[in-house]
Amino acid sequence: MGQKTDSQRMIMKTKLAVFALACLVLVGCSTSNAPFGQAFVRTAASTAVMVGTETHPEITPYLRTATHVVCAAANSTNVVPDQIVADLKAAGVSTDETSRIVVNSVINLYTTVYAYYGDSIKNQVVLVGYLHALCDGMNDGLPPGSATVSRQAARPKALPPHL
Repeated sequence: MGQKTDSQRMIMKTKLAVFALACLVLVGCSTSNAPFGQAFVRTAASTAVMVGTETHPEITPYLRTATHVVCAAANSTNVVPDQIVADLKAAGVSTDETSRIVVNSVINLYTTVYAYYGDSIKNQVVLVGYLHALCDGMNDGLPPGSATVSRQAARPKALPPHL
C-alpha cells in the first residue's frame, strides 16, 4: 500500500462528493419534517468513514481521533456544530486533507439536522440523539484495531492439565 496517486485521490474525492450530493438529494426540501432520521445519520456516517478508511488507510488514526471528539460531544451537552469543529481542530484532525474531507462529510450530516432543530433547550435531547447516531456510525465505519490485538483477544485459553 504505497503512496496514493493524484488520480486515486481525485477518485476518492469524487466518490465523497457523490455521496454528499446523494445525501442532499435524499433530504428534500420539506420544512414540516426533520431532514432525516437518526438511522440515516448513522448509516451515512458509517459509509463515509468506511469508504475513507478503505481507500486511504493512512487516515484511520485521524478518523479515530475525530470519532473520540464526536462521541465526547454526544456524551456532554455540547450540541453546537461550531464547537465540535473547534474541538476537532484542537485535536489535530484538520491537519490531513483527506481525513478533513471525510470528517467534513460526516459533520455536515449533523449540521443539517442542527440547522433544522436549532439550539433551543427543548431540542437538545433530540440533537444529542443525533450526535449519538453520528458517534455510533463513525465507530461502525472504522476498521477493527490492529490484527495483533484481535488475534490475542480471540485466542482460546489453555486448559489445565488433566488425567
